[in-house]
Amino acid sequence: MFRYVKSGAAVVCRSCQTLDVSKDHMPDSDLIAYASVLVTILVAISAYRSARSAEKANQINLHTHQKAIHDAFFELKMHVTQKAEFSQLQEVSKFYYPAKDAKFYFDKPLAKDIEKYFDLCFDIADLARVHKTDAERDKVYELLRSEIVLSKSVEERLNKKLAIA
Repeated sequence: MFRYVKSGAAVVCRSCQTLDVSKDHMPDSDLIAYASVLVTILVAISAYRSARSAEKANQINLHTHQKAIHDAFFELKMHVTQKAEFSQLQEVSKFYYPAKDAKFYFDKPLAKDIEKYFDLCFDIADLARVHKTDAERDKVYELLRSEIVLSKSVEERLNKKLAIA
């Protein structure tokens, strides 16, 4: 720190031994210290903003992948709703990779239900390829009832997860 000593009309600074006629004299080292504190504060603010921007970019990227799985789910749901017991294996198979990728972008219970939904629809489509006996037809109707219940649950959770705040 520095101190001033009055010497007549002038003021002598003890830290830098200079004569100053004004009372606002400050040594260069103090100016540099204050400037470095100001720069440090500005860098901290910039780093905080950069971290927030990176976090937002990551959320957008994650949301993009989640939306692709959501869209694939709805395509499969619409196909099964329209075709029901005559679902085509070729159409259902398109949901294979989105169903497997769900575990990377959603929580474990939701990802498991998405995969379970795919397996259920695959079983329905697989049974549609063959001439059905009464037992197989009953099995398809049971699977379709399960598909309706599971699709509602998955749809609600997907919509909740993808809701933009």
